[in-house]
Amino acid sequence: MLYENGAVIKNNTILNTYYPTSGNGVYLYYSPNSEISGNDLTLNGTACQGIYSSNSGPCKILKNRINLPNGGYGMYLNYSQATINNRGIVANNMVSVGGNSSNTAYGIYDYYCSYTDYYYNTCHLTSANSNGQAFHFDYHFNSSENIINNIASNMGSGLALYVTNGNNTIKSMNYNNWYAAGTTLGSYNGANY
Repeated sequence: MLYENGAVIKNNTILNTYYPTSGNGVYLYYSPNSEISGNDLTLNGTACQGIYSSNSGPCKILKNRINLPNGGYGMYLNYSQATINNRGIVANNMVSVGGNSSNTAYGIYDYYCSYTDYYYNTCHLTSANSNGQAFHFDYHFNSSENIINNIASNMGSGLALYVTNGNNTIKSMNYNNWYAAGTTLGSYNGANY
């Protein structure tokens, strides 16, 4: 766990965690202006978080490869508050999450973040969990996020995209490829598509 302004975690290989079923590959806590880039993470627990960032906006999360074959959160951004003039960016990351029907499965999970842009990310879920979601954006207020040129696939019965409060959350959402093998592609402001 890092509590450092401007921390840089770059070009590391991270295998598993201290805790066999849960834990974080990278954990930022109150670490604004940090960069997590070029890392290769494989965590075999059933409830791991590849990259967890809490109260650490704005930050740069770039060019990471995250593999969670047994479930968990590829990335979990929690209260990572940026500003309109100092935006966060999550770009060019590859996330893969597997697991059975009882294991949590999220590719990128964004909760109460603001002014963070998502470009050129790929999230692939093979989990059997019907609640799994490749991209999840939850509880934002006037956060003005850009979601552009991402690829999301959910090969289970879950969603490719989940958004609440989208009218205030999303500034632009264009040129993305969404795929879900189940009956519902995604959910936006409570409406399923």
